[in-house]
Amino acid sequence: MLYTTRLGRFHAVVTIFAALGILSWIVIPNQNALWRQRVSFESAGCQITDQDRQVMLSVHDNYEAVPLGTKFSPLSDDIAEAVNHNLAAERILITAVVNFGMLEYTLNWAESLRRSGYRRYLVFCIDDKLYDALSSRGLESHAVRIPQDWFHVEVSSMFETYRAANYRAITHAKSLVVERLLHANITVLFSDVDIVVLRPRMLDYLRARLHSRLGTEMFFTIENERNPANVVNSGFYIMKPTKTSLRVIAETIAIQDRMFDNITQQKAMNAALTAVTPAGSPFSSREVGLLDMYLFINGYMYFLEKKYTAQRMGIQPYIVHVNFMVGTAKKDTLKKAGLWYLDS
Repeated sequence: MLYTTRLGRFHAVVTIFAALGILSWIVIPNQNALWRQRVSFESAGCQITDQDRQVMLSVHDNYEAVPLGTKFSPLSDDIAEAVNHNLAAERILITAVVNFGMLEYTLNWAESLRRSGYRRYLVFCIDDKLYDALSSRGLESHAVRIPQDWFHVEVSSMFETYRAANYRAITHAKSLVVERLLHANITVLFSDVDIVVLRPRMLDYLRARLHSRLGTEMFFTIENERNPANVVNSGFYIMKPTKTSLRVIAETIAIQDRMFDNITQQKAMNAALTAVTPAGSPFSSREVGLLDMYLFINGYMYFLEKKYTAQRMGIQPYIVHVNFMVGTAKKDTLKKAGLWYLDS
């Protein structure tokens, strides 16, 4: 009788835990699904469909290696002077490619660099209006005009929201500038200007990462670690002037040239990286590395994630990228977080 009673209690306990387990499968996945839906909604324009992938990968069959420095004529004197003035140690250039519509974000980005101790960086201006605006604010030594013959299509000088038709042309211009710099034997640290640099010694960290993995030629920030088909974010990366890097950037450009109406730079770059990695993912590549997502943190993880935050873990990021937001939400978010420096 005693044994039966204990057995009955045991079954009761098991039943309770089983019920809780079933409940957790119902509730928790729904919460995770909500998280995924939000990420998917905000980044839907970055996702690569199977149809896109087939067209993209067909580009790779026609790739022909071009030796460093032979594809283009040397940089013009004014660009070369601006580049050399802003080069950091080991020929690393912190650079951004921007139009006038992003003037405020460019100024905020530049101020975050200054506050973090970085005095060398270069903005490639898509239009004269931006160059004049930066020069009038004392930043002429950090700005240079992009020659018109570098562009493949006409690029807007207006603020363009994500997924807008003219937005793709702006992202395309970024790759075109990076390719020219790589062929000039420059290690490019590319940054979007909706990024805030939060602390010093970022370059030291990136140099150490490049030196610590023999054969690693580039590091990218992470867009969405839950989607292996779209791992990297093209808004912040460091790329050495190597054959693999030249291939990645050349194929990124070729993909956008071929599919301009519906392919952003980020989609194209993820597809290009897929072509040069052994298992179709940067996770498995010797040449390509991914940066710590808490040290180089995206907008969702920094501003929207409530549980696994860098702040709660005691991690101080080097940068925060205000992606996963569009339009004025970026500026409003930075102001709320005390990271909008133009009013101070």
